[in-house]
Amino acid sequence: MLRLTILLALAAAVCAKYDHCCSAADRHVVQQEWHELWDDVESSRMKIGFGRLAMLQLVEAHPELKEPLKAVDIDHPDSGLFSVYALRILLALDNIITLLDDPEALDAATEYMAKRWSAKEAVTIEHFKDFAKIIGKNLAHLAHNYDPMSWKTCFNGIMAKIQSKLHSGTTHE
Repeated sequence: MLRLTILLALAAAVCAKYDHCCSAADRHVVQQEWHELWDDVESSRMKIGFGRLAMLQLVEAHPELKEPLKAVDIDHPDSGLFSVYALRILLALDNIITLLDDPEALDAATEYMAKRWSAKEAVTIEHFKDFAKIIGKNLAHLAHNYDPMSWKTCFNGIMAKIQSKLHSGTTHE
């Protein structure tokens, strides 16, 4: 019994350190649910709509993002420019989720995304945390067999890696 307790304590410590424990089963669930969402001939339109909704909800929660997003025509969410931006966001998520089973490629992809987003002064850790919550909330409404625990463990790990390079949002005087 003592061995089991020690083993569980070690597992909990590892999970706490890395802020996730995305098991092979969790990865399979996340990938399956994600791909089922877009397994339709209209998937690009659905991704654009989902991306628009997520970005508009993020800007609603963080109005300070509206100014930096003017370059992608946030004021006209049905515009082609904003549609392309929303699709790019969802395709980046699609790429990351597809790579869940390839740790080396996943690390490279999240590192690349982290570097790209860290170059944008207006984007903070708080924005990414809220974006992850928005995605999770919206997925819960969209997916037929949404498994919140699998998504939480896998998605939190992905987001933590990207957030590790972002600005805290606090000003230094």
